[in-house]
Amino acid sequence: METSRTWLEGPKNWVLFTPSELLRGYLSEALGKEGLPATEERVPVWATTKVRIARDVMRLIGHERYFTLGKNLVQARNSKSLSNWARGFHRHVAQRIKDDLHRAMSEHSGILSDTIRQIGACRDELQSQSEPLRARLRALEAGIGEARNEQDRDVVRANINEVESRLTPLAHHLRILNAVLEIWADVGRVATLRENAPLGQVLSDLLAAREKVLVWQEQHNEERWPEAERPRLRTVVAAANDILSKFADESKDSMDAVFRKLPFLYQQYRLRASEGSGFYDAAAMSSINDKRLDPLELDCLIYVALQTLREAFVGRELVHRPGNSIT
Repeated sequence: METSRTWLEGPKNWVLFTPSELLRGYLSEALGKEGLPATEERVPVWATTKVRIARDVMRLIGHERYFTLGKNLVQARNSKSLSNWARGFHRHVAQRIKDDLHRAMSEHSGILSDTIRQIGACRDELQSQSEPLRARLRALEAGIGEARNEQDRDVVRANINEVESRLTPLAHHLRILNAVLEIWADVGRVATLRENAPLGQVLSDLLAAREKVLVWQEQHNEERWPEAERPRLRTVVAAANDILSKFADESKDSMDAVFRKLPFLYQQYRLRASEGSGFYDAAAMSSINDKRLDPLELDCLIYVALQTLREAFVGRELVHRPGNSIT
């Protein structure tokens, strides 16, 4: 979003959208008298700016893009109708994302149920091996102060070192197994949130799960995973990444994968919601089937994208990345 960043840079940090060139000319003159830099970047016309956003940022329209622009497709051009339409689309996006998450999780869970069970069984076995060693270590550490002389203390220390040498690899392997099982549980919680969970909560939890997986993978090289369990662990982590990458890209702070779904979701919504609604002109249905957009519909798509982004990043830092990206 280089253009958006340019609009907001500098000591003034303001942008004033106008509905027409005529008003923009008046405002430029009036603001200039107040010493404000009323350039085209500072006082853009929304009708042309939203086309640029749809083309260059959201990639909705343009050469070989999902949509092309049409004219006079929308019949109900009043604010109430447009607001209801946008809210309906927002609900549709929320439901589809939750449904898709749940479906992806269900598909992987069915395939991985035995793998998860085996990892859990291995974790329990390591736990049972570790507990006697931990108890022995606690007893030795408590008894070192009771040693009668330095020679006895040296014997206790040697025993402690021997127990720790056996316990350390077990503890490391336990941490790896528990972490992978926890990652899978986190993905499952995101994918099975209650029906009325707000979209923002779903996306925020999804970002948190994605970040956790990426950070964990950065910190734990596969070569240090338990060798016998390595194929199973690799399968589970790959499945978690596959599910999360459908809704967030390779960056832990990006929702671009969700926004890449918006064109398809909007076409699906408009075909379904247009039936009997009077939102579109009766003669416009062939254009709708051909994936043509009324310029007014760009307002709806941009609004839903920004609303979704705001909900997802409530309480989180929104990291601006270079390039034309909605995030």
